[in-house]
Amino acid sequence: MNLYLHSRLLDKYPFIDKAIEWSAWLWSLRTGVAVKYAGIVESNVAIKNAVVVRDSVPGEYDFKNSAAFASKDDNGFYMIVFDKDKTFAEWAVRQLVTHEMGHTLGYFEHSDDRGDIMYPTVSPISFPVTTQDAEEVIKDLDWPQTTVPDLTSAVLLPDNDLYHPDILGHQALLDYAGVINGRMSWKVLKWEVNEETKGSVDYITGNTVHLSSVQTIDKDYGAEITFVGQGLWQLTKAWELV
Repeated sequence: MNLYLHSRLLDKYPFIDKAIEWSAWLWSLRTGVAVKYAGIVESNVAIKNAVVVRDSVPGEYDFKNSAAFASKDDNGFYMIVFDKDKTFAEWAVRQLVTHEMGHTLGYFEHSDDRGDIMYPTVSPISFPVTTQDAEEVIKDLDWPQTTVPDLTSAVLLPDNDLYHPDILGHQALLDYAGVINGRMSWKVLKWEVNEETKGSVDYITGNTVHLSSVQTIDKDYGAEITFVGQGLWQLTKAWELV
């Protein structure tokens, strides 16, 4: 599944190409579909069997309270359209792109869980593509799977925030706090019971969580994060997986 970006939207949001690239990678990881950011287009032309991300043109749609929407037609044309009359913060653009991309993969429903990216509204602390999100989207895929979905790995997000789908039966979103005492550090932003626990944490020793796999957009790491007090977790060990 290739995604193209209209240049006009890039003019408005100079960071949106990176948001699309990151969201495409994350959905690829979680669903096994080869989702790829394919570049810029200069017009509102639809591209068959691909997704075009663009803004609306005057009088085209009545967005009402919506920020963006996804659509497809019977001929294999897909679109993600942002309301041109609204402007969104970077976190919101990233969440909206990820949410609407879930629709273009084939899942045109919404989740009832506020933590899921496929919930009807997004927030700064929406989890990025939870296990439940991925499982629901996989049921309705319009696109072929080329790899086995990875529903268990931790993911290093933009701005170095860390998401894990299962730490002792909880999913966690850790807010990057910068380098403290020479170590990458995080504070818990959100911590919720995960009803669909996958048991992806290898083991815990004292205050240290041993993570078998932390995915980034281009590499896979093993890692250990240790709770050091005052709400702070620090990276105490990391190694690249071959």
